Amino acid sequence: MLAVALLIAAIYNRKALWIGVLMSLAVFVMTQTFLATTPGAVTSSTILSTTGHFLIKDLWFIANLIFFLKFTEQKV
Repeated sequence: MLAVALLIAAIYNRKALWIGVLMSLAVFVMTQTFLATTPGAVTSSTILSTTGHFLIKDLWFIANLIFFLKFTEQKV
């Protein structure tokens, strides 16, 4: 929740952006380690289950963080 609050605060304070992004990225990357360390995690039956959806959603969140950073770097 703190990371989300920092991302929202980044609208007014650019320093909060990097802290919020790094905190969010740490959580998402930590969750992705389960794909590499859990036996049988990358099988069709696991990926299509609720557990697989929980793990795969963080790939989408990482992609969104990258988009968010690129979008905020642009000078409008």
